Amino acid sequence: ATPAIPATAATQATQAAQAKSTFVEGVDCRILPATGRLHPRWNTCGQKGSRWTSSNPNLQNWPVFLRPMVRALPGRKLVQGDQAQLEYRIIAALAGARRLLESFADPLRDAHTEMASCVFGAEFDQLPKGDDRRAMLRTMVKRVVYALQYGAGVDKIVQSLFEDRKLPVEIRSLLSRTRIQAIYDGFFQLNPEIWDWREGLLRQVETIGYIEIPPLGRRRYFVVPDRNRVFNWPIQTLGSDLVNLGILAISRELPRGAETLVHGHDSGLWECDEKDAPHVKEIVEQNMRFSLNGPAGPVQLTLEAEIVDSWYENEARWPTMT
Repeated sequence: ATPAIPATAATQATQAAQAKSTFVEGVDCRILPATGRLHPRWNTCGQKGSRWTSSNPNLQNWPVFLRPMVRALPGRKLVQGDQAQLEYRIIAALAGARRLLESFADPLRDAHTEMASCVFGAEFDQLPKGDDRRAMLRTMVKRVVYALQYGAGVDKIVQSLFEDRKLPVEIRSLLSRTRIQAIYDGFFQLNPEIWDWREGLLRQVETIGYIEIPPLGRRRYFVVPDRNRVFNWPIQTLGSDLVNLGILAISRELPRGAETLVHGHDSGLWECDEKDAPHVKEIVEQNMRFSLNGPAGPVQLTLEAEIVDSWYENEARWPTMT
């Protein structure tokens, strides 16, 4: 008899085939002979707001397990960094969500873990740390929260999660509309300020026709209010503005020979001589720290950088329950 193929292995094989056709095939035609390296095209006005886009290839969409293809040249190092829960912290500050602000202010607390505990109760709390099921429940909460903060309703979240092939099959097996509804309801019960803030944005657009966000006073006018765009725009655009300001400040302080390689919306990648790597790491971390004020107080936006030989070399694995 033909042995059965585990569902996880089948899913990974499908992802590998899709990644190969989407991101790998044809890449060699885009390598510049003079440098032997890829040089993506960066568009600073690729979206409404301030998000950058890239093409030929689109490095921002490369899955984590392919990113180690980007390696430092001999005698050089990469410095990579990711903002910690950037957009989640932004919405907490703008809305004045006190519970979330308290959680973000304490490095020993984790907002997703606390949310999972409140929603699932004993089903979550009685599982030991490190247990796979506990990790899967936390990941489920994280994915639902990230979807709903942009205005997605329960039906849309259910559809998107069930269709997301990047989500490990073990997690998708736990998904149900009942669970997602419980997370959705629990989130707004614990953070009513976010619901009130979103409704306030809609009233503002209906009254004066635009939204204005810090720190640059950027405005967006809406002819016809669209709930998802009204909720989404201030969070993503404010995050992009801050990252753009940070990357600009970093570029002014980089030592000779160092350069920015990737702008990843809430992350970045830099290359420098090996001897300069500790200094570049310090420059990146200092210039990517921000304090964002809101009606209930500030939230700290931070980035932790690391020195590596290849991009995401420590996370080059298939999607996991993090």
